[in-house]
Amino acid sequence: MIQYVGIPFKDMNCGDLALKVQSEIYGNNFDYSYIRPQSENVFAYSVAMKKNLFDFMEEEIKKPVDGCAVLMKIRGRLSHLGTYFKQNNTEYVLHTADQFGSSIIHKLCDLRKHNIDVEGFYKWKS
Repeated sequence: MIQYVGIPFKDMNCGDLALKVQSEIYGNNFDYSYIRPQSENVFAYSVAMKKNLFDFMEEEIKKPVDGCAVLMKIRGRLSHLGTYFKQNNTEYVLHTADQFGSSIIHKLCDLRKHNIDVEGFYKWKS
């Protein structure tokens, strides 16, 4: 996953990054050209983005598995997505957000320090 760290947020938002990883690492080739809504309104944009991304997810899973979607809240707003992976018995999330400037890997247990709460883990449709 290290190859995805440092991609500028202005070039790739959290949904774009998650689907790129699904395609390149996990072989799930989604047609996501329509996902990125065109809106200057941040709230409208995040609502449309979530709705579109849910089209690619199946059910919520209790225990995360490598490559699953991590749905998150930033500052209380359900508007964020990442990719879960485990390495050397440590759980991580690859994600990107405007507040970080580029894509980053955080330990799952450290997300709260950045005002990010995990809402749930989701299996991707295949």
